[in-house]
Amino acid sequence: MNKSELLELKQQIEETSTEVTKLEARKDLLMEQLKKDHGCTTVKIAETRIKEMEKKIDKLDEQIHEATEQLESQLNGADTESEE
Repeated sequence: MNKSELLELKQQIEETSTEVTKLEARKDLLMEQLKKDHGCTTVKIAETRIKEMEKKIDKLDEQIHEATEQLESQLNGADTESEE
């Protein structure tokens, strides 16, 4: 390698190092926000909480669907009675 190639390589290493530092700072900021907003200290804990929330959402969705069907059934029954 000649001098210019070594200097170019040095510059690439410095740029990469700077990018790594920026990404680490961003990761730290996001982890702080995750802890502050959701009480999660690790990504694994956050993933577990997400799965728990998704199960709750699915359960609530099913309850809403069942209640909607029941309400529609009652309304349809009321319509039938009023037509008689």
